Amino acid sequence: MLINDSEFIQVFSVAKASNAGLARYYLRTLEGVANDEPEPQFIVNEDEMAVTLEHIFPKTPKDGTWSEFSDDERRIFKTRIGNLCLLQKKQNNQMDNSTFTAKKAIFEKSKFVLTANIAEISKWSPKAIEKRQLELAQFAAKAWPL
Repeated sequence: MLINDSEFIQVFSVAKASNAGLARYYLRTLEGVANDEPEPQFIVNEDEMAVTLEHIFPKTPKDGTWSEFSDDERRIFKTRIGNLCLLQKKQNNQMDNSTFTAKKAIFEKSKFVLTANIAEISKWSPKAIEKRQLELAQFAAKAWPL
């Protein structure tokens, strides 16, 4: 059974990526679409030692941080594709489980368009993740048209 693009967007807009390798693949592909270059000059490095996967809302947040997320939302949103981004390893090593404000300063310096765009968001919350993931779903429909 085949689904159409709008159904694909609906499914992708709530998709999770618990497998880091698959998540990096999705984000590398979406980055290529976001750059909108028919013959890209910039191709994301596949080497996970060079380009890492960052959980914007951390997998294991420090106690008393990230109060925008309830316990249920922490479980639901930590592996959502909208909560993930690509970063160069050096940048990711600087972050640890930092606050969103601290992470934004690093995101805005990223050469990855989809990562740099995160710095424009004022507050990271479940609603921000849902909004970003819907935007990523639009790119996904272009990357993998049905």
